[in-house]
Amino acid sequence: MYAHFPEASKDCPWYDGGNLRPDDARAAQYQGHQESALHRRLCARLEELAKLDSRCLESSVNTYLRPAIHARGRWPDVYAVFDGLGRFALEVQLSKPFAPEIAARHLHYEAEGVKLVWIFHALEDPMPQGFHDVVTMQRGNAFIFDEEAEFTSIERGTIVLKCLLEDGQGGWLLPRLVALDDLQTGSGRSVFLEDRRSDLLEAWCKKERDHWWKALREARQLKPDWPFYSDALASAWEALALDVPGLPAWEAEFWAVRSDRARAHTAMLFAILSSVAHSAEKGAPVLHITKFKGENAVLQMLNSKLMSGDFRHCGRLIEVFLSQTALSPLLVVESLTRKLAEAADGDVQIGVEHPLWQAMARLFPEVFNGVVRAELQDLGRLPRWALPAGML
Repeated sequence: MYAHFPEASKDCPWYDGGNLRPDDARAAQYQGHQESALHRRLCARLEELAKLDSRCLESSVNTYLRPAIHARGRWPDVYAVFDGLGRFALEVQLSKPFAPEIAARHLHYEAEGVKLVWIFHALEDPMPQGFHDVVTMQRGNAFIFDEEAEFTSIERGTIVLKCLLEDGQGGWLLPRLVALDDLQTGSGRSVFLEDRRSDLLEAWCKKERDHWWKALREARQLKPDWPFYSDALASAWEALALDVPGLPAWEAEFWAVRSDRARAHTAMLFAILSSVAHSAEKGAPVLHITKFKGENAVLQMLNSKLMSGDFRHCGRLIEVFLSQTALSPLLVVESLTRKLAEAADGDVQIGVEHPLWQAMARLFPEVFNGVVRAELQDLGRLPRWALPAGML
C-alpha cells in the first residue's frame, strides 16, 4: 500500500491529484450534497419518535453539541436525552463510513459521557469495510431502522431498532426488536445488546497456541531429550500452515540455508515467546526452554538464545514481543540491549511479511496482530501478560 502526502510531487508515477477532504468524499456519494434525502428523513423521524417517549428531556437533529471536555464539539445526526437513560447520539449511517471518523466519534462521545449508537437503514451483502468496522466497535451488533422498526416504535411510543447479532460463523442470528432501554451502555465506548465478539475473539487467539501446547506436551513424553524434533509437532505445524501459506516454502529454504528443521526452529521460538508470556503473567520466571533459574532466568534465556546465533535473525521479533508485555523493562537492561544490537548487526532480521513472523502473529495475535490487539484492548480483554509494564 502507498499514500500520498498533500505536498507529494506531481512527477510521481502514481500521482492522481490532490487528496479529497472527508466532507468532499462524503458529498461525492450524495451527488454534490452533504447528505441524502433518505438520511434527512430518517434523522427527522428518529427525533419525532424520541419525543413520543415521555422520558425525553431534550432532542435535536444535526445541531452542534457543545463539548464539556474537548476543545470542539460534534454535530450528531440525532441527539436525545432521556430521564433515567442518559444522553444518546444516534448516527444514521447510509454511506461507507471512514475508519478514522468512526474511532474519533467513539473516543469523543465516550469522554463526553454520551452513548453513541450507529444505525443503518439496511445491510448490504457484502458489507463495506466501514460497516464491518462499526459492527466490530458495537461488539458484533448491527442496529437497523427500517419500516418494521419504525412501525414498532410508533406502537410503543419510543425508539425501537432492529438488532442483528453476529452468529460467529460469518452470518447473523434472527433479528430482534429492541428499545434503547434494552441496550448495555456501561461497558466503555460501546453500546450493544449482547457482546458477540469478546469470547469468540479470545477463543480464536488461543486456538492455535493450545494446539502447539498439546503437541509440545506429547513431544516431551515421546522424546524428552529432543522434544522440539519430535514428530508429535506435525499436526500443529500442518494446522498453522493453513493460516500461514508461506510456511512450506520457507521450510525448504530454511533447511538449505541453516541445515536445521524449520518445524523445530518454530517450536523453539514458540517456547521462547511462551516463556516470556507465562513469566509476565505470573510475575516470576517460567521457562519452557533452557534450564536457567532465579529471578534473572528470563533475561539469561533471551541473552543465550540471541548469543548462540540460532535466533539472531529473530532479534527484532523478540524485541517487539517484549515491548508489548509486562516484561518490557528488560529492554533497557544493558546486556539484552547489547545482544539485540549485535543481532541486528550480525544477521538479516525477519520482518512482518516473513512466514516465521506471520506464524508467531497467528500464535500470539494479542501482540503481533495490531487490529486484534486494539479490539481486545477496547473490549477490556487484553490478557495481563500482553499489557506493557506501564499499563498494569
